[in-house]
Formats: sequence, structure tokens, C-alpha cells
Amino acid sequence: MLGSQDPSIYLFSYHETLENSMDGVNAIVNPMAYQNIANPQTIYVRLTNDINGSYVLTSESTVTIFNLIGKKVFFETIIPQNERITLDANTLFAGVYFIKVSSEESVTVKRFIKK
Repeated sequence: MLGSQDPSIYLFSYHETLENSMDGVNAIVNPMAYQNIANPQTIYVRLTNDINGSYVLTSESTVTIFNLIGKKVFFETIIPQNERITLDANTLFAGVYFIKVSSEESVTVKRFIKK
């Protein structure tokens, strides 16, 4: 999933629900021994840069932003430039949001505050 990125600064965790992934809680303890509870089943991957928290992406990605009550307020398919995605958050009101970035490599969800 990391491509050419330094694995010593990225932390992966795997979660059964989007909410757990967003909150960074209840990670699957041993992903290699995990038994599905449904078929098919979606497992959410949380990728965290241990140094600066940024996302590094290499393929077409979908970016979805949800407000605090779970309403989708933004959706776009983006091809990263120089392994980065840039978004204009000026259209968002001040508040707490969750951003979900999905690509072939992973699904990552983070909480952010728009001031």
C-alpha cells in the first residue's frame, strides 16, 4: 500500500466499521488471523503518518467529506498530483468534519476542524 514511501513513519490499522476507523478505536488486533463476519465484508483501513498526519496517494482517489451528523457535504474523484490531493475547503462552514479518502491502495478516514 505504501509504494515507495518510508514504512517506518506510517501506521496501518484495520477496522470493521467506518466509525471505528474515523475514531481510531477498536482496531482488528490480528488482521492476518481475522475471520470475516459477513460475505462480502468491507474492512476499513486507517493510514496515519506518524510524523505529520498527511496522506500520500498514488492512484485515482475518491474524496468524501461528511459533516458531524454524517451528511455527505462533498464528493469528488481526484487523480493525485505529486502524490498529494489538494482540496478547497472554503465552501465548508466552520465545524467538525470527517474526510474519507478511498483509492485502490486503501480507505482512510480522518476528522478535521474547519475554522
